[in-house]
Amino acid sequence: MGDDRLQRAPNNTGAKIFKDSVHGVMKFPKLVVKFIATKEFQRLSNIKQLSTLYMVFPAAAHNRFEHSLGVCHLAGELLTHLQQNSPGVWNWIFDSESEGERVKLAVQLAGLLHDLGHGPFSHTWEKFVHSRGEKWDHEDSAGDLLDLIIWGDSNKTQLTEVGEAFEKEFLDVDKYLQLIKHLIEGKRGLDLVNKDYGLEKKRAFIYQVVANKVNDVDVDKFDYFLRDAQHLNMGIAFDYQRLMNHCRIEIKNDTTSFIAFRDCEAYNLQALFRTRADIHIRACQHRVHVCLEKMLIDAMTLADKSDFKVG
Repeated sequence: MGDDRLQRAPNNTGAKIFKDSVHGVMKFPKLVVKFIATKEFQRLSNIKQLSTLYMVFPAAAHNRFEHSLGVCHLAGELLTHLQQNSPGVWNWIFDSESEGERVKLAVQLAGLLHDLGHGPFSHTWEKFVHSRGEKWDHEDSAGDLLDLIIWGDSNKTQLTEVGEAFEKEFLDVDKYLQLIKHLIEGKRGLDLVNKDYGLEKKRAFIYQVVANKVNDVDVDKFDYFLRDAQHLNMGIAFDYQRLMNHCRIEIKNDTTSFIAFRDCEAYNLQALFRTRADIHIRACQHRVHVCLEKMLIDAMTLADKSDFKVG
């Protein structure tokens, strides 16, 4: 009896379970685990989610690493709910079960890697770079690092170990690599959808999962609102689990898919944006944090101008 059950159990070799302070148990498939193990992703464990805010709120010392795991988890959860709540539309959008599963995995990877390009102290680094007159954003850097993880060098002649696992899962490396980049970039993905691309219009809803440039309701915000509020000890009213249970895929003009929520969730959605404002006003705009951030940017500017060398 016991042996029979083991034989019929699904093969989850390589999958791993993480215990998170916000979402509890999170289970990731083998390919996601391989990306987590890369040095490019591991560096996120040393990048503060809220920059210097931990100097004002001591518990707000969490990092981009755990946030990225949370977004990956929620991306998979949201897609599972959308599939369950609108199976007919899901089957119309994806020609086969395997195609739907590949796209779902690609969206999860976009959630995992969306902050891969962040520099030291997160958005403070962007402000520093912009103050030097440079045009740069962490989404572009995330795409460059993703290429490095898959190919190992700029010549793109030989796949890395992770790249080979990626090819085995997706078959078409370039196609799904580009899809993940567009999902991370958000705006460019939306621009692509708005062009006359029938296939992309059909799948437009997937661009609203990680970086939603239509109405800003996405799993990236679900996670960082909850995570930041937890570490800042701020009570919040919005409930992402209710939102997920009351969402479905709808089709506009018989061509373009989008994520829709039940009208009974209007107050919950309002609570989401109230949470955003609350965190921003009470924490991110705290006068001491603002002063510390300016001091840090000044220090990095002086270091950038200095000829001082170590060794």
